[in-house]
Amino acid sequence: MNQEYGVNYNDIPATTIPYWNESCGEFFYTYEELNEKFNTFISKLNSYNPRKFVLDNLSIDVCEQKLIDLVINS
Repeated sequence: MNQEYGVNYNDIPATTIPYWNESCGEFFYTYEELNEKFNTFISKLNSYNPRKFVLDNLSIDVCEQKLIDLVINS
């Protein structure tokens, strides 16, 4: 969050990778994995659909329903 314009947050490393699925793309943790993951990414380029993932899981309507379900079921 410290990369946002006009803020002064501490530099805390974070990732959203645990929330991704195979439709979002590839990920890696070390430089040594880069070449292999890049080749995999290029070979599967037409199979990724990150926009659909966002719409299905992170849209306003979906998040609203998750919040409603959380409040009702608490």
